[in-house]
Amino acid sequence: MCSTVNESQSMALPCDSLLEVDTSVLVSTIGALPWVSATDTDSILWLYVLFATGSCAFILWFVCFKPFYKVKDLTSVGYGPVLEQGKGRRRALVANEARKRRQKGDFPPVYPNGWFAIADVKDIPSGKPLLVQALGENFAVFSSLSKETVHVVDAYCPHLGANMAVGGRVVGNDCIECPFHGWLFSGHDGSCVSVPYTEKVPTFAKVRVWPNRVIGEVIFIWYHAEREPPLWEIESPPQITDGVWTQKGTSIHFVNCHIQEVPENGADIAHLNILHEPAVFGGADLRSVHGSFFQSMKHRWSADWAALPPPKEHMTEIAMTHEVQLFGRFVTMSLKISVQQIGPALVYLKVYSPLLGNFLMMQTVTPQEPLVQKIQHRVFAPRWFPNFFVASFLHSECVMLERDIMVWNHKMYLKRPCLPREDRNIARFRKWYSQFYSENSRKLCFFDHGSLDW
Repeated sequence: MCSTVNESQSMALPCDSLLEVDTSVLVSTIGALPWVSATDTDSILWLYVLFATGSCAFILWFVCFKPFYKVKDLTSVGYGPVLEQGKGRRRALVANEARKRRQKGDFPPVYPNGWFAIADVKDIPSGKPLLVQALGENFAVFSSLSKETVHVVDAYCPHLGANMAVGGRVVGNDCIECPFHGWLFSGHDGSCVSVPYTEKVPTFAKVRVWPNRVIGEVIFIWYHAEREPPLWEIESPPQITDGVWTQKGTSIHFVNCHIQEVPENGADIAHLNILHEPAVFGGADLRSVHGSFFQSMKHRWSADWAALPPPKEHMTEIAMTHEVQLFGRFVTMSLKISVQQIGPALVYLKVYSPLLGNFLMMQTVTPQEPLVQKIQHRVFAPRWFPNFFVASFLHSECVMLERDIMVWNHKMYLKRPCLPREDRNIARFRKWYSQFYSENSRKLCFFDHGSLDW
């Protein structure tokens, strides 16, 4: 009984006593350090202040300045139903089986002509080439030793076919050296400038050079099935060109679909208020979004798609309004978004918000394989723009995109879909997009045994 009373009394000690005990323990512990006297209260208080300041500074940096970065591979999104059916088996195996068994449809050519994002400047290692595999090609991407110029060439050496992006190096500022026999090629015109074991350099030895542009530290290459030179240039927003806005966050998703199906969503206005109406808190799984606890919150969209006349016939524009409504009456957030598509694979979304301010999202789509697309979103904003807002925006965008991915991963491409009058913009989009295909654009061929070629 006495022990119980003593325990109760100890439990009833006032807060001041507890603080006093804890502080004395802390004082004795810190006082054991060689650079702090146990009786030096000021030093202990300073340690408190430094620790608290450092913690606050880290939290402030994490919330306001740490860039948002998110990557989802091909099996991470959109295969929930088939993965549940294949419990106990490897995710990649089940998802790959679903890819093979899906009815594909009559696809357009898989690699349209235009500018494609293949890498970021920061990804290029110093003094070495970067291997990029996209568009059915292998690229060696390298920057000059002076860091002034970016070069993109065919990765395979014309001598004996070694991949120069695997073990090669940058020599003489703007040349790439093959690791197999040391042949040296210029990044400017692709000519062979040196062979270490011969006096006469073969003039016929040349590697293909791909035209490239750098926009906001993103490297774009010009791809054309007929090897035509660039037919138009990429328009860069002045805030990015002048360096006023910087890249504040990025997300990457890999999707199993044809490249045309991604930008076609912009002209498919009707799907916005169906697929993207449920609250973002409901997640990306289409089987559960309508059963979400947040049914009182809805996203409302209105948009107007239009192709531009010459000389900007390679561009489209969408004027879009996005509202978040509670109980169908109260608008909690409103955004005006100006969407500009440039060519087959680049989209700028300029967001105007009275709450968040103005910023821009760059969307790029790059074919990794005929039916595997890399969709990357990069947000550019003023340097002072808190990354907390960027992270919130990109997270919401990822949820909405992943709803589309769940559809894209399983849908069949219909060459002649049933389109009512309200869907006329989809037909207009497809006619507009067809300008990016040419006579030698690569096509997929399907065979009875299920394999594919292109």
